[in-house]
Amino acid sequence: MDSCGESDWGSVTITNQDDIDNGPLAECATFYGDINIRNATGTLNFTGQAQVFNISVIDCPGLQNLSFPDTYNTSVLQISDANSLTAVSLPLPWTSSIEFTAGGEIINGLITSIIIEGATSLGSFDVGNSTYFEQLVLLKIGHDDWSDTQWFNSENLIAVSYIEIDDNCIDLSSLVDVGDLIVSGSTDCYYPFESLKSIGNYVLTNISYPNALAALLNGRGAGYVDPSPFQVNKSMVIDSLILPAIEIDGNFRYGSGGIVPQVTAVGMDFNITSNANLNLSFDALTDVGTSLFIHNNTNSRLKFDTIANVGSILILDNTNTTIPWFPALTIANDIHLRGTVDTSIGPNIFPALQSVTGRVTVEAWNDDFDCSKLVQYQNDHTIHNLTCSGKNNGTTNDMNNQTTDGSRNRTDTSQDGSNSALSQGQWAGIGIAIGVVVIGLVGALIWLYFHFKRQLKSLKQTGAPTGRGEVTGDCAELSHVHEVDGGNNPREKPDEPLVELPDQSTELPTDPEIAERVVELESRN
Repeated sequence: MDSCGESDWGSVTITNQDDIDNGPLAECATFYGDINIRNATGTLNFTGQAQVFNISVIDCPGLQNLSFPDTYNTSVLQISDANSLTAVSLPLPWTSSIEFTAGGEIINGLITSIIIEGATSLGSFDVGNSTYFEQLVLLKIGHDDWSDTQWFNSENLIAVSYIEIDDNCIDLSSLVDVGDLIVSGSTDCYYPFESLKSIGNYVLTNISYPNALAALLNGRGAGYVDPSPFQVNKSMVIDSLILPAIEIDGNFRYGSGGIVPQVTAVGMDFNITSNANLNLSFDALTDVGTSLFIHNNTNSRLKFDTIANVGSILILDNTNTTIPWFPALTIANDIHLRGTVDTSIGPNIFPALQSVTGRVTVEAWNDDFDCSKLVQYQNDHTIHNLTCSGKNNGTTNDMNNQTTDGSRNRTDTSQDGSNSALSQGQWAGIGIAIGVVVIGLVGALIWLYFHFKRQLKSLKQTGAPTGRGEVTGDCAELSHVHEVDGGNNPREKPDEPLVELPDQSTELPTDPEIAERVVELESRN
């Protein structure tokens, strides 16, 4: 019997058992190609040997049993909407070593993916001794018996690149590394992560049972002793968990007695959003790489007593949920808190803080929050940019904690430059110096005004000096000029009587011609 499809990768369609017993699969020692199961009913038992890229089961609402021998290797088994299917057997024979990185990423090896979306009657799935999967997707299966984790014999799984499960329970006790782990649904399942070391991305959503949540977080509330700590290499999401509220002293409080997750680090983002009645104490968590984002949670209690390093902290708009303190936090890029801030420990909600390189914004909903320690951190340059609403925030109207427009009082300052923060004493000294300079300038202007006014008055009283060569007083009457008729014979005019010039009180000008004239007159006299 020859091999089929080895040089020309083909496909075969199976609708009933006769297609298997008398078709291409029976004619080949080893079949290479795809197997498409369509409109099949009852039971299908495959025989022979096959190296298959894809086995797909589609449009088979009447199919009840599906069995493959251990001589079948496939890259993908995909089952969709086969809701009468009760049992599947695919004992994968691969035993070769597969190399994984921490977090379930494959370095070397070709392994199988099992994707089931819609098999509500499925009660048994045999994968043999398989230890690795590329993808393991089990959705809308309907097997929700929390006590039965053997329906899918996954107890030997060591590493999987991608796991997504909802309302069903499987045994992951041997799982060490997983790339993406996504769990959704409300089934009260028990997932003992006894060997888990690392997860790439971890998403928990739509879970309503505290015991299931505790087991998924390896928390001490899971019901077993000494849980194994693990880290999330990329991102972690806890979203839309609605746990039952419990009544304490007549008031409904958190959804359980408290879960202590054994997550030690989150490499990138850690989001806790839109949950109700959570009670989580992350006593093992020390590092969050990019951001811790807590938003829109209701009636919850969260603690982060051991977290030391974080990219950014954003805790915003959580109802009946107190913003916790961070006693071990040393370094952060940015911090933004908006809500009711815990004041039971005093004003210092970051007692170990060493540096915040970006901005710290605190919008406290409670009037008793005290900003004084944050202001001190800013003055010490531990915090470089601060916005804080609350009392003792460094503004001038802390007495009534209100600004002039009636809004909550706050301080908003920056310390990016060397002169960005001045004390009140320094500002007072600057004001006095400016006042002295202004008073001096005004005094100088007044002195100049009165000085020039006196000078102008003195000039008016003295009068203007006489012009050069002008003779004043009796000098104007020294002589008379007589015109002589030109028709008469010329004759000598008799000398005029000499008149003595009066003594002048003013000194004559020193013009040379006038001085010579004066000498001549004096000689005649």
